[in-house]
Amino acid sequence: MGHGFGREDMIVHPLNWREIGQPISVEKIEDTLLEIVADTHCRNIAFSGGIDSSLLVHFMLEVGIKPVLYTIGESVEHPDVIHSMIASKHFRKTEHHIYIPEPAKCLLGGSADGDTAVRLLYEYARSKGVVKMIAGDGIDEFMCGYYAHQNSPTPEVYYDFLGRLCSEHLEQLNINSGNVDVYLPYIDSRMVILLAQIPIERKVDGDFRKKLMVEMAQRAGLPESVIYRRKYGFC
Repeated sequence: MGHGFGREDMIVHPLNWREIGQPISVEKIEDTLLEIVADTHCRNIAFSGGIDSSLLVHFMLEVGIKPVLYTIGESVEHPDVIHSMIASKHFRKTEHHIYIPEPAKCLLGGSADGDTAVRLLYEYARSKGVVKMIAGDGIDEFMCGYYAHQNSPTPEVYYDFLGRLCSEHLEQLNINSGNVDVYLPYIDSRMVILLAQIPIERKVDGDFRKKLMVEMAQRAGLPESVIYRRKYGFC
């Protein structure tokens, strides 16, 4: 290593030390997601037709992966089924499986809820030979995707959701995914490092949720019906 003016950097790890604390661009987030998605080597994705899963499909296609989409809904009228069909037609180069479970299966736990839907979807995918699946879980917590974020765009609300992500969401996903390995690109450590440096006001305000996700979706050319669809539960 050289010394004096014009010398090589003496900080050799981490290599990105000059980026620490600097504004995070949308392009940087996109490049990081492309890298993470490529590293999964996975074609299958849990797909609701919303902005989060649709962006992941976009990035899969960008890195040369031909996605296989898996959607579940109570009926063909369920919003996830309707919007997933709209989104899959937009992407074209995808294979799309829609699962409408029997009503009795939806009520095995006494009620139809999100955990039931997740379990049934992964059981269905496994019956089709799927052993690994990409999912978009975790991004609402980091990108302020809940209506509570919009109603109260404060650090207290933000960190409350983050603090409950693992115990109230990921632990259940870990159980309900059964024998299918799950990849969560949005909460890969490379993404978390970036998202943790972005101020809350860039993610949400009193008028709009997940502002950076919307910007990425617009840059990707996703349909407005996908970008601005409301959040729905199962059944």
